[in-house]
Amino acid sequence: MEFAHDELPANNLERLPISDPADKVDLRVGVINLVTKHPEADKLLLLSVDVGEGAQSTAAERRYRTIVSGLADYYSPEQLTGKMIVLFANLKPRNLRGIESQGMLLAA
Repeated sequence: MEFAHDELPANNLERLPISDPADKVDLRVGVINLVTKHPEADKLLLLSVDVGEGAQSTAAERRYRTIVSGLADYYSPEQLTGKMIVLFANLKPRNLRGIESQGMLLAA
């Protein structure tokens, strides 16, 4: 469908709703406090990640998430323990080989 130039609204772009996909992403920084190997998968690690309010938060304020990650071929549990990571926190939990993963590690 074609319109003559004078038929188009003057501010056509201003009337369109613009949604930024980045508004839907919830990235959080967390500290890995415990890493174990997955009992049923050689390539998976189970990470317990503190996504609390930081070092000054009390134990009751800390929030831990279990993240199942495919990093076993690249890192040992000792190499990851204590590291700060970025994770996607608003993903729907998924069962990976019988363990619920409550986020996804962002790695480069």
